[in-house]
Amino acid sequence: MQSAPLPRDEKERLESLLELGILDANQDRSLDELTELASELCETPVSLVTLIDEKRQFFKSRKGLDVIETPREISFCAHAILEDDLMIVPDTHQDPRFFDNPLVTGPHQVRFYAGFPLSIEGTKNLGTLCVVDMKPRKLTSFQMRALQILGRQAAHYLELLRNIKRLDSRNRELRAIMQNISQGIFTLNKQGLTQGEVSAQLPIILGLKAVDSNARWDKLFSKADLSAGHREKIDLTLNQLFQGELPVTELQNLPDEVRIEQSRVVELKWDPILDRDQKLDKVLVAMKDVTQSRALQEQRIILSEKMATIGELIYDLSHELRNAQHIATVDGEEEKVRFATLFQACGFAEAWILLEAKAFLPQETLASSSHDLNNIMRDRALPPMQKRILLSLLSLGLSLPESQNILVKFASLQAAEQHLVGALLGTFETFVHMWQSTQRTTEITQSVLDHARSQEQKVQVRVSELIESSLTLLRKRCKSLGVATSIQIDASCTAFVNKSEINQVLLNLIKNALEAFEGSQAPDRDRVLEFRQSSHDGKISLIIEDNAGGIQEEVLRHMFERRFSTKGDKGNGLGLYLAQKLTARNEGTLNVTSRDGKTCFTLTLPTTEAISKAG
Repeated sequence: MQSAPLPRDEKERLESLLELGILDANQDRSLDELTELASELCETPVSLVTLIDEKRQFFKSRKGLDVIETPREISFCAHAILEDDLMIVPDTHQDPRFFDNPLVTGPHQVRFYAGFPLSIEGTKNLGTLCVVDMKPRKLTSFQMRALQILGRQAAHYLELLRNIKRLDSRNRELRAIMQNISQGIFTLNKQGLTQGEVSAQLPIILGLKAVDSNARWDKLFSKADLSAGHREKIDLTLNQLFQGELPVTELQNLPDEVRIEQSRVVELKWDPILDRDQKLDKVLVAMKDVTQSRALQEQRIILSEKMATIGELIYDLSHELRNAQHIATVDGEEEKVRFATLFQACGFAEAWILLEAKAFLPQETLASSSHDLNNIMRDRALPPMQKRILLSLLSLGLSLPESQNILVKFASLQAAEQHLVGALLGTFETFVHMWQSTQRTTEITQSVLDHARSQEQKVQVRVSELIESSLTLLRKRCKSLGVATSIQIDASCTAFVNKSEINQVLLNLIKNALEAFEGSQAPDRDRVLEFRQSSHDGKISLIIEDNAGGIQEEVLRHMFERRFSTKGDKGNGLGLYLAQKLTARNEGTLNVTSRDGKTCFTLTLPTTEAISKAG
């Protein structure tokens, strides 16, 4: 007797056989029908579906045989699985491999055998579909063809069992994942209904008690802040996608964020599931509650912006301190009295009144535009001394008409008197600039403290103080852009807010206006950033208006959206989004309008603690 050698892929073959999980199981009705048909077509008393295990051959289906297995070493089928097609033994007594086999010489008296290998994945032969007779015989071509066809069907069936088992295993894994995953996941079919498993977190994220199978997507979002227009757009987009009227990339244009019950922020991701023809079959929707992570992220961004602000303020402070150190020992009020006496002695008493009123303003302003200054510099008819006096008067804060009136009187003086007044004015200009530097040092120091303070409690604060504190950092940038600031706020106007947070809001709004001026075509003389107020219902509305050219309606609708930016890679799209968030945290509102080339932000804040608590 010759036992069959092991196949080359024996290890992999056995792994595939064990993966099927059908050894020692009950007979299979589908395979029983195949063996019965094989026996009838081939006119044999016995037909089998055998599976070749490591040490045995197991009869998964059998007709005409009572035993369920035999040792592998005496198996005919162990030889058949080494073939690619039918193995036929017409007479076992004439075959040197089997003439002394116990299945031939023993009680079974096998004389004829024909077996077709059952191949999985085209290479691994797990067993056979075979027919057996107790007398020698031959198969007709029809019978051989029939046995081949039935054998292939048996192999396909085994492969189907293997795939079903794999799919079942994956489904169990998926169910386990869906029960433990932190995201809300579901799939939508062409009718917009949920399909298959949904994650355990889905109803929790959506604020629902449970999620029904075959539920409409819009019912899942019943507690989301989606408007009727947004819901119609999602419905239309999904319908067009499934109809093939839109590319699947349009899923990216569906909402990527919703609010649930007005308090929780949920991120959405829509992904296509394609069929074999690469057409949209389902849509996978993943939801994640990012409320806490978003709050932490926003805090980090606010802190980062605050640190950047403090850094710029400290830089300005060090610059101003270097300027101010020259007058550390000067008594400003005494010097002002001395200059008043000198100006009066020179007959410039009226000029002194104007200079004292304007040169010592707390903010650094320039009454004349750069256009006026350029014209003066190009005026060749104006004598150098008068040109220098005129520029000096302008730099001290006087308007062009005021400066020109003083210049008329100056021109009437004798040369020696003109020289004396010029020297006096030059000395006075130096003093004023140093005095203003000292004032600015104080302002910047206070702004550093305001922005550095991580204030949790709300306080009563003057609105004008908030504006001045935020403008301190950006005043140089205003001047470089030729932007004049107009503050029309009553000194008695107060708000009950977190000072640090509202400082950050104002800083973001002012920066937004200055960025608009950077791309504006408006002449320098017309650039104005205006602050004014209105009061109603116990609240103060601070209006911040620029004339940088206005904002398009399409942009206006998205300005407070997270990550929305018109600056491409240069902006993070969070400035105005965070400004609105911080305002809401202070029981206020922030809105924007634009028309006639002007953009107007309205910041409404509570005026008293009682109003704040009521809100």
